[in-house]
Amino acid sequence: MALPLTPPSTPEFTAQLQRVETLHQQLKTEHARAQEFLAKLRRGEEIHAQVLQSQTPPQSVQAQSIGSQQRSKTAAVNGAHSAQDTMCCCQHHQSKPLTEKERKMAEEYRKARLGASSLPPLPTHVDEREVRDLEKRVRGLEGRVRGFEGLPPDREMALLEVERLRRELEGLARRREGLFPGLGQVEEKGKAGRGKA
Repeated sequence: MALPLTPPSTPEFTAQLQRVETLHQQLKTEHARAQEFLAKLRRGEEIHAQVLQSQTPPQSVQAQSIGSQQRSKTAAVNGAHSAQDTMCCCQHHQSKPLTEKERKMAEEYRKARLGASSLPPLPTHVDEREVRDLEKRVRGLEGRVRGFEGLPPDREMALLEVERLRRELEGLARRREGLFPGLGQVEEKGKAGRGKA
């Protein structure tokens, strides 16, 4: 299927031709960005997805069509289909930010090129006194927390529980005080019984 060398000059065809030329220019721009992105990855630089997202193609096709009108119409017609198909593909991929998987792959690639380890560095010096102080502090905090075991998580319910336990403690204290006089009498009888023997 051969394309005509001199296309008909209708306003619709001219607009389509300008659109194809604009898309071709955008394709060149995207190709340059992709090459730059690849070069940065190879150098190990960090790439931010926001930079790529902010460089979206312009919304107005006519803004770039003025410079593209100077090109030969025949050259544009010959590559119209492939340029338009490729541009659609590039626009689809360009509008999407880097996925988490892509970011991880880029980071792993950078680390592999730099020989960086994925493990965090080990501390070089540990002060035993600091460790003992921290252990002592942890034991103290655990002791304070144990004092609150069994209390409900709600403040009002906890206050009611404390009040109930306070009344129970007062009752036990009264009972203990009531036992002391009887305890003294039992001791006297015991001493008297030992003295006779």
